[in-house]
This record gives sequence, C-alpha cells and structure tokens, in this order.
Amino acid sequence: MKKTEFKVHTIYAKDDLLKMEKVAYRKSRVIGLLITELVFLFYLGAVMWAVSLKDDRISSFPLISGGIGDVVVLVILAACMLALYFMPYYQRHKILKETPGGVLKANYYFYEKTFQYGWGDTFTSVGYVEIQELVNLSDAFYIKARDLSYWVKKSDFQVGNADSFLEFMKAKVKCKVKDKTSGR
Repeated sequence: MKKTEFKVHTIYAKDDLLKMEKVAYRKSRVIGLLITELVFLFYLGAVMWAVSLKDDRISSFPLISGGIGDVVVLVILAACMLALYFMPYYQRHKILKETPGGVLKANYYFYEKTFQYGWGDTFTSVGYVEIQELVNLSDAFYIKARDLSYWVKKSDFQVGNADSFLEFMKAKVKCKVKDKTSGR
C-alpha cells in the first residue's frame, strides 16, 4: 500500500470554477484579445482615414457599400473580443451543467511518485514528471498535467498542509513553479 503524503477533499464553488477557468486559459485568452484588439484598432483607423479622405472610391469591400461592410467587420471584431472575455464564464456554466447535481467534487491523493485525482470509483493517476505547469495562488494550487487542469484548494487539506505541499511539489516537478500569491 502506498503512503499518502497529502490528501485533499474538495467541493468546488462557482467562484472556484471561474478562477480555475481564468487561470487555465489565460495565455490563449490574452493572445486572442490582443490580436483581436489590434486588428479592430487598425481596421477602425483605416476606416476613419478613408472617411477623412471623403473619397467614394476607397472601400474595403468593392462589391458592397464600404460603410455597411466596414460596420459589419467592426461589429464582428467587437463580438469576438466579448466572446474571448466571457469565455471563462461560459466554460464554468458548461462544467456545472455537465456535473451531476451541479456540484463538482474531487479527491486528490499525493504519493511519492504520482498523484490520483477523482471521485467515487473513478480515479486517474498522474506522474509528477507529466506536470506541465504548477502555479501557487493565494487560495489554491493550479496544476496542469496531460493538458488537463487540476485545482487544489489550500483550505481543503485533510492530510498535510499547503506549505509543506508546496515544498513537496517543488522537489517533484520538473517545470518552474510560478508564485502568484501577491495578486500579480
């Protein structure tokens, strides 16, 4: 029988899921928002420049009226920015909708070489060498392994504590541990 180094039993609240989604997809959301905003501003500048020239021949869309086509493109870009901004809220809603009873629960068991995640009879084992990212947040640890996100709340440790867990994980993982406890 393996010795359990740390045990965490968690019931996630809606806010926990939202934080997890924001952390999990922050890089792709920021890149997507930056690209969309830059294209939006560049396109808006080009439209304003064309309007300031008052030249009817300048149009981004030669087959339809430049004004209508430009407005459609600007509205689509604005909608893309809003969709990227609200993506974590949508993902949280999707998770809660798919979860039986609308409550997401998890048990984590951390052993010497692997950790297990699951609930009930279904558990998945993950080796520490498979961890791609570990982030120390003020109230939780975010772990990304096998392209899946794991959210270990610091307040829910049943065996061990958060401080010794952080030291344990620093010794086990190959990736850099990011510290975001100061709210940066």
